[in-house]
Amino acid sequence: MGLVLFLLVLIGLIGWAWSSQLKAKEQALKVSKNLCEAQHVQWLDDTVALSRLRVMRVAGQLKVLRGYTFDYLDEALHHQGQRRTQGYIELLGQEVYSKRLSLVNKKAESQANVIDLASFQDKNQR
Repeated sequence: MGLVLFLLVLIGLIGWAWSSQLKAKEQALKVSKNLCEAQHVQWLDDTVALSRLRVMRVAGQLKVLRGYTFDYLDEALHHQGQRRTQGYIELLGQEVYSKRLSLVNKKAESQANVIDLASFQDKNQR
């Protein structure tokens, strides 16, 4: 009898976690789409991906912090060769904890600090 009760509780917890995860993902989808529309960028792939999962204590209650990433296209960065950029949403339980779009083109920024050795040597030999 004890094993049956344990299995029922375990199945109930798994079902609750699965349902909670689906609700959170639906919320993240809605928020990411609205964020992209508000910032006038194109939301890509109609999806979000879970990138972080953590349990936090808030006001004495345990809550799940979920981080989701999503891709979008910013036409302003398109001329720099950047096609996809990543945004991020955090949900604490079912509520939005934080949301942001990447404001810096990291690929272009990292390449801006790179000097082509052959060009550098040619300029300095003259």
